[in-house]
Amino acid sequence: MHPIDDIRPFIEQTLTRWGVPGAAIGVIQNGEIILCEGYGLRDVGNNQPVTKDTLFPIASCTKAFAAMTAGLLVDEGILEWDKPIKAYLPDFQMHDSWATERITVRDMLCHRGGLARHDLMWYGAHYTRQEIYKRLRHLPPKHDFRSAYEYNNIMFIVAGYLVEKLTGICWETFLQTRILDPLGMNTTNCSTTLTRMTADFALPYLKKDDVVQQIPFYESSPEDDSLGLAGAMQSNIPDLLKWIHLHLNNGQLNGKPFISEASLKQMHTPHIAKPMTEFEHYLDIDMAGYGLGWGIDVRRGEKIIRHYGGIDGFSSIVALVPKHNIGIAVLVNLDGATAEDVIAFSILDKLLGKEPIDYSQRWDNIIAERKATSRAETIPQQPDTHPSRPLEDYTGDYEHPGYGLVNIRLESDGLVAMLNGRFPFKVTHFHYDIFDAQHGLFDIQGKMNFMTNWHGHINAVNWQLEPTAGDLILKRVK
Repeated sequence: MHPIDDIRPFIEQTLTRWGVPGAAIGVIQNGEIILCEGYGLRDVGNNQPVTKDTLFPIASCTKAFAAMTAGLLVDEGILEWDKPIKAYLPDFQMHDSWATERITVRDMLCHRGGLARHDLMWYGAHYTRQEIYKRLRHLPPKHDFRSAYEYNNIMFIVAGYLVEKLTGICWETFLQTRILDPLGMNTTNCSTTLTRMTADFALPYLKKDDVVQQIPFYESSPEDDSLGLAGAMQSNIPDLLKWIHLHLNNGQLNGKPFISEASLKQMHTPHIAKPMTEFEHYLDIDMAGYGLGWGIDVRRGEKIIRHYGGIDGFSSIVALVPKHNIGIAVLVNLDGATAEDVIAFSILDKLLGKEPIDYSQRWDNIIAERKATSRAETIPQQPDTHPSRPLEDYTGDYEHPGYGLVNIRLESDGLVAMLNGRFPFKVTHFHYDIFDAQHGLFDIQGKMNFMTNWHGHINAVNWQLEPTAGDLILKRVK
C-alpha cells in the first residue's frame, strides 16, 4: 500500500473545512505519477466537477517559468545573470539611481531590488510592458538596493520586457515555443480568454463573511495585459507534472539537456534570505530564502523548493523535494484558500515519513490570535469633523506618473475613486479632508488626504496606494 493511498478522505475534509469549491492535485515520486485527480466542483452553479484536466490560473507559480526563460537565454550566451540591465536597455531607469546602474536580472528574479510592491500600479490597468517599464522610474523603493527581500511583481514584468528586447518576440511566444511545446504542455496558456474557450476550466470563487461567492476572472491575455511573467499562466495537473519532472530530472528531457544544470542550480539556490513570519512557522519552516522564481526553504530537515500563486478566485502551490525526487502541485478555485498549503504539506509529510501536523488547526490559532491582538485605527479619528467643502468639489481626475489616472466621482451613495478606469474604491469621510478609500471585494483600503493650493482649491490628493513607500501624490488634472 502506498503512503498516500488513504489521502482522499483527508483532502475532501480539508476542502470542506476551508469552504473550497474544488481542487486538482498531482504528485510525482521517482518519475512515477502517484496522484493525478480532481476533487469537488469547478462550477458550483452548474454542479460541474473538477477533473485532473481542469484548467486553473496558476498565478505566481508562473515566476518559475520566467526564470527558466532567462536561464535558456543565459545558456545561449544572450544574457548574463549578473550583468546590469542597463547594459541591455540603456534607457532603463528606477527611482533609485544606484539601483538603476547596478540591478541585474538575478536581482529582479529574486526580489532584492528594493522596490516596494506597488501592485495597484499594474493590477487591472492593462498597461503594456513597455509602459510599465517607463513608469518604473516614478515608483519609490521600500528598501535600499539589495538590502532586503521584498516580493515584487513589477520586476518580473520588466524582466519580460527585457526578454522581448533580447529575442525580438513577445515573452508568451518564447514560452510557448521554447518550453511549453517541447515539454508537451499542450493545454497551458497565458490567456483567460483561451481558457474559457475550453470545455474544462474552473470558475473563480471568494469567501467573504463566511459565504463563498463566484467572482469575475482577472482578465489576462498577451494582447492587452502586462502581467505575463509575474502570474498570467493557466495550466492543469498533467501539464504541471511534466514541468515538475523536468526540475526533478536535473533539467533533462528525453535523456538530453533541456537546460544546463548550472542554470537550473541558480534557480534552485537561495540568493536572499526571507523574513521568518507566522506563515513560515505555521508550516514548520526553519529557514526561508528565495532563488530565481522559486522560494527555497529548509523545513523539518528537508530542502523544499516551492512557489505559491494567488489571483482573483484562485490559489495554488507547486513544490519540489529534490533529495527524495518528489514533486506536488495543488490548484484550488478559492481566493486566499490556505487549503492548498494544508493538503500539499500533509502529503509531503506522509511521503517523507514525518509525524503528521494539524495545519488547519495551526492556521485557525493564528487567525484567532490576530483577532485578539488586532490593533485599533493607527490614525485616531477626530470626532465631530466634516469635509471643508461640498463633496462635488473633491471630484475630478487625479494623476500619478507611475500609477496613472484616478477618476473621483460622486454617485448616489457617495464618492467613488476609479483607478485606471477598472478598479473602484468607495470613498467615505474619516475626518477633516481625509477620507477612507476601500475596495469592498478584496478589503484593500488606504487613506486619501486632499490637498489645496494657496487659493484654497483642491489640487492634489495623497493616497496610500502603497503604504510602505511613503507619500504618493496624485495631482489634479485641469
